[in-house]
Amino acid sequence: GAAAVTMTDFAELSGGVVDARCEYGVSLAGISYAENVGLSLEATSYGSDAFVSVKALSGTFVTTDSSGTVADRAVGQDARIRVNGYEAVTSGVTASINTASLDLTFSIDPTVAAGTRTSFSIVGGGALFQLGIDVVSNQQARVGIASVNTAKLGGVHGRLHELRSGGAKSLAADPIGAAAVVDEVISQITTLRGRLGAFQRTTLETNINALNDTLENLTAAESNIRDADFAAESAKLTRAQILVQSGTSVLAIANQNPQSVLALLR
Repeated sequence: GAAAVTMTDFAELSGGVVDARCEYGVSLAGISYAENVGLSLEATSYGSDAFVSVKALSGTFVTTDSSGTVADRAVGQDARIRVNGYEAVTSGVTASINTASLDLTFSIDPTVAAGTRTSFSIVGGGALFQLGIDVVSNQQARVGIASVNTAKLGGVHGRLHELRSGGAKSLAADPIGAAAVVDEVISQITTLRGRLGAFQRTTLETNINALNDTLENLTAAESNIRDADFAAESAKLTRAQILVQSGTSVLAIANQNPQSVLALLR
């Protein structure tokens, strides 16, 4: 969205946040280290999708980004995170990683300094799917999902249970904050559904199709074996019939010789 900021009395501006819940996704703050000198516009979200763009509707002023470079547009950056040596896929402060032994999605504190190292342990294993005949890690897949109760869903703007009547984020107390919480919850549920859908499509359905192909090949091989045995038995039957017919012919010829001798004696 976009919004117009009108300065009627610039001298009254002091350091600190002026409007932390701007409905357009940007917070308006005074520059704490340069009181009564300028404004700081900060995006309320994080990552490469978040940006702040400033355009003068009247008058002239200089705009700079966080590094002090003159610019009228600043874009955020996605966090760069490595877990157990693997580069995580990140969007803002949310990271996800999927390996043969680990399927993990988590968020980091936006205030964490660059280069910070930390360790954590995973106590829940999620659901384990056996995809092959051997009980080895490359023939198994594990997937887990975080709790989706109202006390867990939400983010920096609050939790879903706070939207109840009388809660800190109820529509009566803070409608803009409530909308921000709902947006975060929708994003979390959408991400979760995407993970489960991707796991179903790329892992389960792919494995099912591979097993179906294997079953079809085994069935065809069994059929070929059965057909080969039937042909062999048919050949044996034909051989036996030929031998019987040959024996009958020999006996017929042998019986004709005595009859010929008797005919000469008559």
